[in-house]
Amino acid sequence: MVFLLIITKYGNGNKDVILIAATHGCELVTITFLLEFIYTIINENGKYLDEYSFHIIPILNPEGYIISSSNVIPNIKNMDLISLQDYSKKYVKLYDQDDLNAEKGLKCEKLYKQLMTTSSENISYSNLRCNVEKILTECKLDNKVLPIWSSNGIGIDINANSIHEFKNMKELKDKNKYGKLRYNDIPVDIPSPHGYPGDEIFDKRCPENIALYNFVNKIYNNKNLKLFISYHSTGAEIYGYPNIKLTTKNQFDTITNGLKYYSKLTNYTPINENVKYGVMDYYRISLENTVTLTVELSKLNGNPIGPFSNIQSLNKEFIDNINSIFYTLDCISKK
Repeated sequence: MVFLLIITKYGNGNKDVILIAATHGCELVTITFLLEFIYTIINENGKYLDEYSFHIIPILNPEGYIISSSNVIPNIKNMDLISLQDYSKKYVKLYDQDDLNAEKGLKCEKLYKQLMTTSSENISYSNLRCNVEKILTECKLDNKVLPIWSSNGIGIDINANSIHEFKNMKELKDKNKYGKLRYNDIPVDIPSPHGYPGDEIFDKRCPENIALYNFVNKIYNNKNLKLFISYHSTGAEIYGYPNIKLTTKNQFDTITNGLKYYSKLTNYTPINENVKYGVMDYYRISLENTVTLTVELSKLNGNPIGPFSNIQSLNKEFIDNINSIFYTLDCISKK
């Protein structure tokens, strides 16, 4: 396959920050955001480069990104911003209706599939293309799901292949068989475009998590990892509350303070979900003195292109989130 973990470093400070995008292949806006952050840190906020080292993983899931983007880009590559915005609005309208239909318990063909022209032939890597076609056949799905592909090229959802509560996650997926709401036609108990956690912790078919684990621990062992954020989309929400039964009081306070700092400028909603089975939930309970957050970018629904349905609003969110990173670091440094 085509897995390669690309990490770029900016700054030479003795305090570390890790920022990740595209854990899910179709969350294209997260990559755009981190590129904007890199531009800002280089050109406008260089003062932080003396105090911090920023470790950026712009695409944790390169295979998923290739599968999704190769079926999105041909549809939008010749559009200007106004045309892209209008096209994305049409997509969000269909996408939202799919959610409404699912909430009503309706079993019908997904409307979002109507907008984009898709084909597995758009995937230039032959091995990846063959594997995707095999997964689609076994899941009884067609090429129309390729733009919303979240998993890696083997059909494992990186976020679901977590060290934390893996057994419970696996049992839940096997019991439910299919995803929820807009994904209720996608199996989650076999390799698929979304939600399948794999067969075991650190499943060898999910090298992305193994590489991330090794890298994070290498940085953490330097004893000065201050902030670790995984960016997803969509929702305008922040997930950070760790399982209080598994967390020291110091770490619980560290993270809850971080939630407060980050949400101040973004006005994103902090979420204390009951089920904590994701990859970042492991790091939240294991990285002492580190603010460890999952941020759902964009108040606009509809991966992969929904967030681009209002460019002005998206630009403001980017600015607010970039400033929130710096504000959070400033608040942490005062502790």
